[in-house]
Amino acid sequence: MGKADKYWHIQMYKPEGKGGIEIDSMKMLQEPNPVIGTGESDALDCIQFKDVENGTIVFVREGNKALALCEIIDKAFLSNELENKYYNTNYRHVKILAWAKDYKQPRPQLFSQGTFKSCKSSTEQYHYIDEWLKYIKIMEYLKKYKTQVLSNKNLILSGAPGTGKSYLARLIAASIIGCDKDKLIGSKQFQFVQFHPSYDYTDFVEGLRPYQKEGSNDIGFKLEPGIFYRFCQDALKDKENNYVFVIDEINRGEISKIFGELFFSVEPSYRGPKGNVTTQFANLHKEENEFDKMIDNKRKGNFFVPENVFIIATMNDIDRSVENLDFAFRRRFPTEYIKWDDTLDSILETLTISFKEEAKAALTRLNQAITEEEELGEDYTIGGAYLLHLKDTGDANSSLEAFWNSYLGTIINEYLKGLLSQKELKEMVTSLKNEFLDAKTDEQ
Repeated sequence: MGKADKYWHIQMYKPEGKGGIEIDSMKMLQEPNPVIGTGESDALDCIQFKDVENGTIVFVREGNKALALCEIIDKAFLSNELENKYYNTNYRHVKILAWAKDYKQPRPQLFSQGTFKSCKSSTEQYHYIDEWLKYIKIMEYLKKYKTQVLSNKNLILSGAPGTGKSYLARLIAASIIGCDKDKLIGSKQFQFVQFHPSYDYTDFVEGLRPYQKEGSNDIGFKLEPGIFYRFCQDALKDKENNYVFVIDEINRGEISKIFGELFFSVEPSYRGPKGNVTTQFANLHKEENEFDKMIDNKRKGNFFVPENVFIIATMNDIDRSVENLDFAFRRRFPTEYIKWDDTLDSILETLTISFKEEAKAALTRLNQAITEEEELGEDYTIGGAYLLHLKDTGDANSSLEAFWNSYLGTIINEYLKGLLSQKELKEMVTSLKNEFLDAKTDEQ
């Protein structure tokens, strides 16, 4: 207990002998320079309040009602002006990290009474605050990436496998559309597709598809729109709403073949009718389509990407089975690199295992070792999503070792195959396994 404790909670009630006037704690947080306060200087809570370090996280409440999560940013001070308004004696300036009204997890009967108390790591209070901070971090990432997508129309999330890029893309999409992530599936405003080597222009834009002629066994061909074409048709009819198209593992497809002339249309500055192109199958369009009607020319088979369509793609830079995206495409898609630890906490929250902290520590040790290896480096780090395969055997060490043997050892071997001799490969894999399990080597 003391000033080094990580999390604290405070109830800014009126000190004794001040006439029974209620204190509005929310107004203290809404000051131009927000403050929290305590009463008389000789009380233990007040001594601790003045003693804690800057950077301390404080949960502010009125009884069991959550108000805000704050960070102390200045040393304790006295203020006659503030004391006359709020009746507290000691004050500290804080930075508001989040308001409770924006967080869906406040729980009653969680905090004991007291002016300023520390939250021990074994308590519900501690975990409540810890989970809130993780939520804030996720929301910060989400806000950053959402802003980029809205500004640039396109975004690629790049990084090592297992960093939760696909999950993050869905979160961004839900935020842009304005719906809950669980309601994305089935929404016409959202589409998810995964590229692969066989994927082509006819799947994505339009092409000839076989069909059986009515009343006959003969097979014919007719022009059918691809998944992106249909998506843009829907968006064109619903200009007031945002539409988000997510392409998973974009670099596993042959981009030039899939997009064709759409390279021009997906560029942010050419969205809408001004970026119209004539599709490869334009000569087969017999009637005026929705895009033709908005373009001042006599051609049929025009196409453009509506301004309310946003594209988010994901890719793994280390995937050896594919080529990197060409520069023409890269220019049109800004890229954000997602590190393995950016999404680790949010992934850990979804696990039901009893040894989350041990799993986090093990993955951290392993990735630090991978980053330092000359043959590997940061691009080969292991994303937290792999931890979803962990089985809880009742013993953390045996669970982690089984996980290594079933998943991680195979992945590391594949990373290093062809780069080292058999002896060197075995030695490095063993070394990384020992780092993961925090085990001593034979030499030790």
